[in-house]
Amino acid sequence: ETVTWEGGLLTVTGREAGRSSLDLSVGSDNAGGGTLSFGAMATVTEGREAAAITASAAGGELNLIHGAYGSLAGLEVSFSAGGGDGTASLGVAAGTYAGVDVAGTLGGHAATGEGQILTGADGTGVEGLMIRYTGADTGAIGSIAFGRGVASAVEQAASFLLGSGPGTISGVLEGIDPQVQRLSDRIEELKTRLELRREELIKRFAAMEEALVLAQQQSQWIAAQFGALSSSSQER
Repeated sequence: ETVTWEGGLLTVTGREAGRSSLDLSVGSDNAGGGTLSFGAMATVTEGREAAAITASAAGGELNLIHGAYGSLAGLEVSFSAGGGDGTASLGVAAGTYAGVDVAGTLGGHAATGEGQILTGADGTGVEGLMIRYTGADTGAIGSIAFGRGVASAVEQAASFLLGSGPGTISGVLEGIDPQVQRLSDRIEELKTRLELRREELIKRFAAMEEALVLAQQQSQWIAAQFGALSSSSQER
């Protein structure tokens, strides 16, 4: 720890992180007969919370029990440097000790454990389902019944629709695209056929106009010939 005095403020700073075991006492030596007061004292920054570990004696040995469960909860036992090894007398050896996560399945589906909580794995029929197991037996433990709420049902339906494969939105769109392409090809084919038909009709109309002009010319020629014959008969 370090102790500083600045601007009439006495500050004690711990060097190690975590819960401090610092014991501070302040007194005054008023050699001049005056008065000295440091005022009220307060802790500015507290250390971390105390570990949930209880210690008890059983059969002449020390029992240390952590209040939490799982591989993330544990404790470390060590003996102070220069001291004797208390393994024999305490019944606990120096080292790191951690809990075990619950392991198992839910209705035959895969699940992950953390402490006492068993959670259904993603992509399974029990995805997100959380069960707390406080026992110690293994094997088939029991059965439970649960029903999905409206929000869960909507989320499940949305997850399916937004996924991939038959029946999903992307699957429907993938099935529509070929149909749209086939319709587009059919439209282009019909447009080509209509254009050819239009060109054919234009050619036939042009041929009819030419035939009509030729018929008119022949009619005029025949009329002229009849007129000439009529004039010749009258002169005789």
